[in-house]
Amino acid sequence: MSQEKSEWRRLANILGKLSTHGLSWLIKRIGTELRLPTTKLGQVLMCFNKSFYRVFSFPFRITLHLLFWNRGDSRTLHAFIDLDVCPITYDIVDFLLLATCEQKEKKLDNIHVVIAPGHDNGFKIEEPGFAHIYDHDSRRWRLKNLCIPIFDLVPNISGYTICTNRLQATFIWYMAKHVSPKDYTVLFPKMPKRRDLIDRARAGEVLLPFLRSPPQAIKYVESWLSHIAEDRRVICITLRESLYGPERNSNIDAWIKFARQLDPMMYQPIFILDTDTALETHSDDFSGLTIFREGAWNVCLRSAIYEKAWLSMGVVCGPTELCWYNQSCRYMFFISLDNLSEERIGLMKESGFDIGQQFIFAELLQQIVWQEDNLDNITSGFEGIRQQIEADESISSQ
Repeated sequence: MSQEKSEWRRLANILGKLSTHGLSWLIKRIGTELRLPTTKLGQVLMCFNKSFYRVFSFPFRITLHLLFWNRGDSRTLHAFIDLDVCPITYDIVDFLLLATCEQKEKKLDNIHVVIAPGHDNGFKIEEPGFAHIYDHDSRRWRLKNLCIPIFDLVPNISGYTICTNRLQATFIWYMAKHVSPKDYTVLFPKMPKRRDLIDRARAGEVLLPFLRSPPQAIKYVESWLSHIAEDRRVICITLRESLYGPERNSNIDAWIKFARQLDPMMYQPIFILDTDTALETHSDDFSGLTIFREGAWNVCLRSAIYEKAWLSMGVVCGPTELCWYNQSCRYMFFISLDNLSEERIGLMKESGFDIGQQFIFAELLQQIVWQEDNLDNITSGFEGIRQQIEADESISSQ
């Protein structure tokens, strides 16, 4: 269907929804369309409204800067993570990397993260399938225990503010001299796009190094590994076992078989379970295998074991972003196009990924395998990268 027909169908559906949800729904929908447009008309109106808002708000910003000028803030980039448009996922790593790129461009000293609450109990309005699995309590937990700890992995973040309401976020926006994303306002929120990162890399910008595990997290993991692995090569296997998008889950049986067939004198496989199911009883037989349970709950410890592992493996999922943007991590992650819907593949292309190719910003020993994670593919993929790692280590030791 053409985009024009889709627009007309969307507008025609308004009458049906109006009769079902009432006038209050229509008023709320118009307000949302003006701020977060999904139609061409809405996008045109938003451009006009943003221009008007900037002109209208300029005197207030100047007045506040004169009254509350803080010289230190002139060297700080305020990175807004607006939960009215941003999801509570590991995608926050992309947002922070984009902010870091802008900070370097402007030659600023540091980044202060500002978290603005969304209109739906503090969050964005999610599609029903996601909202059913990750309700507001779940998203609130993920914000505090998944997203915020990621800030500790970004060396140039000096602090963060969790706003209690959007008025507080607006005040900070008025006061900030440097704001990320570019053209962001609280009234017209903007979500950073991963495609902007990919485009920067294509243009020759160097994105790595970026993430770095806290020194104390490294010490804890090194101490644990000295007892568990000793001198053996650590193979860290990340499992995905989510109710959302189950077609993208790990082939757990294949990964267990792979771990058992590794030479126990040379390798130490270590599993990190999916956080959503880490406390549940598993039917899979992990007997005799090592599980790093702390990694499912502590982002910094998860990042540290990725850094210290000889190789990290698994399927592409949220936590693997901690490896993508960490130059100290070697990895091999699988993604099967056969298991993805056309919509999901379209979203990946829209994000700038070259389907079937390695990430443009990745190092030599950071690899994506565009195949299903069955035992044969895992084994052959591991054998290939094993030889590359050993060759690299041989050159480095000379």
